[in-house]
Amino acid sequence: MNFKYNRDNMNIRWKYVNNRNIGRSKIFLPILLLFNMVLLSSSCGHWGWEDVESDYESELSVIGFISLDETLPSQIIVERTLRLDEPTYELIPGTDTVWYGNGPNDFYLCCTHQRSLYGIGDAEVIVSDGISDYSFYPRTDIEEGDYISRGRFNWYYDTTGTFQPLPETTYYLTVTALDSMILTGEVTTPSQIHIVDDYEHTPDTLNAGVSFEVTWQNYDGPGSAIVSPLNPSYYCGVWMMGEFQEGSNSWVSPHEQCDGGGGEFWDPDTVQIEIIGMENNYYDYFIKHSGEDDFIDFIMGGGNTGASFGVEGGIGVFGAITVDRIYRVMKP
Repeated sequence: MNFKYNRDNMNIRWKYVNNRNIGRSKIFLPILLLFNMVLLSSSCGHWGWEDVESDYESELSVIGFISLDETLPSQIIVERTLRLDEPTYELIPGTDTVWYGNGPNDFYLCCTHQRSLYGIGDAEVIVSDGISDYSFYPRTDIEEGDYISRGRFNWYYDTTGTFQPLPETTYYLTVTALDSMILTGEVTTPSQIHIVDDYEHTPDTLNAGVSFEVTWQNYDGPGSAIVSPLNPSYYCGVWMMGEFQEGSNSWVSPHEQCDGGGGEFWDPDTVQIEIIGMENNYYDYFIKHSGEDDFIDFIMGGGNTGASFGVEGGIGVFGAITVDRIYRVMKP
């Protein structure tokens, strides 16, 4: 089975270049080209490109989750896989404002942009608790910094504000697209996590590079932890990520050696400490079975392209998360 799958929404790959290999390629490249020319000339007319054919039919690919965090809305990304003979994007002519500044004349117009053909922007997306149905629609008011998002036409949200998910509740997903493609999903939300927000468990002032502990209650599933400064910048020991396994009720930050890391040049800052609990569909897709690739999901972790967790009739995941956060002062 051959198909094309879009990993751009969550894929961040790190590539390294070996300068010595580059130098060697300059030596062996002419030899390799000469060998290829001899090989092609001896193929007696059979050389050239060969069309690759496949009977694979496109299917829905959905990445979605129910969020128990008020600051992070539940969302469903709807895409489809493409056949080998299909293009991956289309050009959309016309003008559009893609950047705004502070002044009345601070804006940027773009004449033509390309839109991914993986994404589906006119699907019917319904989330149900078995009693009430909630329709999700793409949002057009999302901004990423100063730039208005052009790539989220296929990200579906509850735009009415009526969907208020509850902990330990089962929700059902139905996605209908392109008339005949239907994907269904089911997930049970985890219990609501509560961080123990007192200075006995987590001191009011933390030191960069020195480990500290965060404890929570009412949740014993797997998940992740993220520490980040409120003023986005990088200094040694300020940014941290980690995972915890099922049955845990605390997380200890990793120790980071910050000698000579520039920490002495910044003032104490407030950091946000987030604990994200994940039910099994979400955890299995993004963490447990994410493979060896280095790429990042909505919050943290990887992803398992081509697999299905909590969905039928296509590929992807329908999961759920619970989030709580506290704030502390971090000193260099």
